[in-house]
Amino acid sequence: MPRPQNKGERFLTPEEARALLDALEKRSPQLHDMAWLSLKTGLRSTEIFRLTGADVDARGGVLWVTEKGGRRVAVRVAPDVIRMLAGYGRSAGEYIFQARGGAKLKQISDTFERVCIALKFMPEDPEERAAMDTRKKVWFHTLRHTFASWLAQSGTVTLQELRDIMRHESITMTERYAHLIPGKAESKTALIGDILAGEEKESRL
Repeated sequence: MPRPQNKGERFLTPEEARALLDALEKRSPQLHDMAWLSLKTGLRSTEIFRLTGADVDARGGVLWVTEKGGRRVAVRVAPDVIRMLAGYGRSAGEYIFQARGGAKLKQISDTFERVCIALKFMPEDPEERAAMDTRKKVWFHTLRHTFASWLAQSGTVTLQELRDIMRHESITMTERYAHLIPGKAESKTALIGDILAGEEKESRL
């Protein structure tokens, strides 16, 4: 299996995300729902693959996510996420998103890449695509990166809060989003200009 690409710098604009979801819905409703879920919650593809009917706590508004290593954690989600997952009508032991015969998914369908190429997120020519900087490619993991980037840009979360939301093992993993968090550094450093301007004014008196 290909190794997950989780060190990308590319994240989608809201317009790109909507175009991607619209195109996926026409090609594969299940893949659309998985992509939408990742954009809404930041879940990794492997975590989405593991979701079963028992993991959806409609009353508590929580998803029980099985992380790498088997640790289960509660992730609070919006009501529309619960409605979408419950709409699959899976029993407790059934995977919500399924391969043929109800089996567990093992990888993201090639449809995702084909849609990204059709939307010109990546070049159509295979050689050009292979030569791309991997940090600029659009993979399914780009959706998780987009989720984190949008949160950072919103200015409503601190770096520590973003770490908790993303469930990063180390703050170092979260620091890649630090440059996107709006800060007050610019306005604070502008004070120096005000001070200098004041000194210049005094010197003329």
